[in-house]
Amino acid sequence: MPRPEPSAIRKIVRSNFDRSVPTYLEFEERYGLFDFLARRLAKICGIGKGARILDIGCGTGVSTLMLAELVGEKGRIIGIDNSPKMMEWARRFAGEMENMEFHLCDACSVDELVDGKADAVLYNASIFLVPEPEKALGCAFNVLRDGGVVGMNYLHGVFDGSADEKKDAGDLFMMVKGEKKPFAPYGRSIFETAQLPAMLERAGFREVRDGIISRRMELEELRDFYSIPVQSAGLYPRTAYGERLKLLDSLLEHFGDIGIASFDQRWGWCTGVR
Repeated sequence: MPRPEPSAIRKIVRSNFDRSVPTYLEFEERYGLFDFLARRLAKICGIGKGARILDIGCGTGVSTLMLAELVGEKGRIIGIDNSPKMMEWARRFAGEMENMEFHLCDACSVDELVDGKADAVLYNASIFLVPEPEKALGCAFNVLRDGGVVGMNYLHGVFDGSADEKKDAGDLFMMVKGEKKPFAPYGRSIFETAQLPAMLERAGFREVRDGIISRRMELEELRDFYSIPVQSAGLYPRTAYGERLKLLDSLLEHFGDIGIASFDQRWGWCTGVR
């Protein structure tokens, strides 16, 4: 099946995020996953006091709020998202904080929106949802000062976390796909995230680095993560939400049947310097 045009992908992603606000907020309040990822990414990128940061794909503003506290009152955080519903919540969270601002904008247009040179451009759990990643990274390059950093993280896979000797086994979702189980996820990624380091180099970035962040999850957290509409849509696109949850339950029940008690959710990261 041919891949949809970028404009169609943007529309689908925006719609899925607009529908995900309540469950996204509940999940983050309970588990703090996206705050955890943002803090790790900020540390990897060396974000400190006084920095000017673009938070692209800021969602409800969880990472933006953390970054605003990190850079202090002399810093500046600009949150960017293309979901109107997510943006509403981000602006609520911002409250009266004077070092934050938000814009409803596509990742490939930020260089038309932002004046001056940023110290960092961050994509916290968002770059893999951008249908034209090389164009977006080119925009990031344009808004960074010389020596500024771009950083991103992206879902790498879900692995068996039950025993140390199993940690190097394959991605569980890919395993189920290979076994052709009726509840196997069938979604396709928007692009191959393994190509991100090469994309950064083609965009002109130097000192490109990459690595893996791991997060141990019990069954309940994993289910709650994939119960967020936008996440379940990634597993089972073109399927009604209620049916996606049934497929997800069957998938997780299968993992229990084969003795998997906990999960290692791995997030890749990579950075580059202008």
